[in-house]
Amino acid sequence: MSPIALGMNLMLVVLLLSALGFGWRLDRRLKALRDGQTHFAGAVADLDRAARRAEAGLADLRVATEEAVDLLAGRIEKARELAARLETLTADAARPAERRIAERTPAEAPRPAAGRPPSRPPARGDLPLDRAEAAAEELVLNLTEKQVPPPQRPLRPEPRPTPRSRASVDDDLFDSTPRTPLGGRR
Repeated sequence: MSPIALGMNLMLVVLLLSALGFGWRLDRRLKALRDGQTHFAGAVADLDRAARRAEAGLADLRVATEEAVDLLAGRIEKARELAARLETLTADAARPAERRIAERTPAEAPRPAAGRPPSRPPARGDLPLDRAEAAAEELVLNLTEKQVPPPQRPLRPEPRPTPRSRASVDDDLFDSTPRTPLGGRR
């Protein structure tokens, strides 16, 4: 063989080996790409399942919210009806008392004895209805006319100074002799 043929064969071997190396590297990269694609497809499937669960959860939440809104709307409506009924009953109950209080003069209003607490209100069955209403009016008048003094606060004694109540640093702060800065002269 001639040196030219031998050089060409060696060059051909080098080129074939480099092509084989590039092919092997390309195969590894393609395998990694296929594995990545498989993992990506798995992640997309997991994401799809999670999205379906979230949609189902939102649908359940919507149903629960609508039920709660309906329940609360019913309760609010019932509360409004009861409030209106209570206002009506309160207004009806206040009219006779206001009328009788307006008809009564201050001289007619019975006063409890000084220093004696008002007597207990009579039981329901003890008095007829007219006398029971009069006793209730008397009780209302007594309670509205009675002035309650404001509660007195207990006096708090002033704290006495103790040897530990003032720190010795305070004495140094208010000492009459002037201090010089560090490294300074007097």
